[in-house]
Amino acid sequence: MTAHPKTCPITGELLFFGYQLRPPYLTCYRASATGEVVQARVVDVPRATMMHDFAITRNHVIFMDLPVVFDYVQAAAGGPPWRWDDAHRARFGVLARTAGDDAPVRWFDIAPCYVWHSMNAFEDPESNTITVTGIRVPTLWRGGADDLEGGLPVVYRWTLDLRSGAVAEEPLDDAPSEYSRVADSMLGLPHRYGYTTSFSLDAEPERSEIYAYDLTGGEWAVHRLPQGHTCGEAVFVPRAGTGENEGFLMTFAHDRGAGTSYLAILDAADLAAPPLAKVHVPVRIPTGFHGNWIPV
Repeated sequence: MTAHPKTCPITGELLFFGYQLRPPYLTCYRASATGEVVQARVVDVPRATMMHDFAITRNHVIFMDLPVVFDYVQAAAGGPPWRWDDAHRARFGVLARTAGDDAPVRWFDIAPCYVWHSMNAFEDPESNTITVTGIRVPTLWRGGADDLEGGLPVVYRWTLDLRSGAVAEEPLDDAPSEYSRVADSMLGLPHRYGYTTSFSLDAEPERSEIYAYDLTGGEWAVHRLPQGHTCGEAVFVPRAGTGENEGFLMTFAHDRGAGTSYLAILDAADLAAPPLAKVHVPVRIPTGFHGNWIPV
């Protein structure tokens, strides 16, 4: 099962997929809001690729078939199981969420890259397009398992034209960042705001920064943690009954100097301001990748 299932904010359905090293390589699943799997659909792909995430819209799922492939010969010899393959096409596959088992997947070729995490996707019926936002790296493990020099991850946008089959691609920032999120209520829907955390290959970066992108106005805001403080993904927590960006960003931060951690609570609409609150923990919380907010 994928690391990143998606819950539709409209229907309550859970969309997810599983990929494996032997045929069928990719299977798409849809579960009802009450937890029953109502569809398991095999998606025809030529080989096993490392597919960490996907995206959904109101009516579609989007798969990312990218050039990080499984190499069983390399794995059997004791090497890394995954490698970059220039010969494997990079493409996004679009499938209607309620399509039958025989419905075709429509594939869109994109420039070679790898995408660990999508931010969101949505449809525009007027232009007949699907917009996908996510975190793009130009290559991954091209020179082997220790090769991380293919380029740093940045926020990126792909616009899929359902009429012509063309794809427009553009970076939205040149600041390296990862762990993209939107408000859960906007998942699969047209959204204005998205959030990421700064990314560095350094084992001990100077500090972490949290970014809030206004994808409509083209502006962005940043919260800089103090020097020596680093954090992982920031999770959006809404205020009840308010707008898309009205709420909080919450993340665990680690203070290397003190050896302790704290939960930072930030104002999503005023990200540059000091934290609204810090919940101190007297020990170090190991750095993680992701988090979720569950209202109770």
